Amino acid sequence: MRNNLEEPKEFQVRISAANNNQEEIETIDSEIMEVGPGEMKMVVTEETSDNQDIWSQYSFETEERVAYYQYNYRFRDVE
Repeated sequence: MRNNLEEPKEFQVRISAANNNQEEIETIDSEIMEVGPGEMKMVVTEETSDNQDIWSQYSFETEERVAYYQYNYRFRDVE
């Protein structure tokens, strides 16, 4: 997630994953994260791997193959 605004923001993302039949497999909410102006951060959930290499990390896993996904996000001023 990238903050393209001029001030820091807190954000949260909800990700819904679906299979080939567009049936929902899983929906998960990210942690609320603070992102500074122009900063970019990986979406972190309670299932995020703690692998040292950022390219090997993932936000969450599913038992079934994901064919579709949808996300919604919200942001607010830093409290």
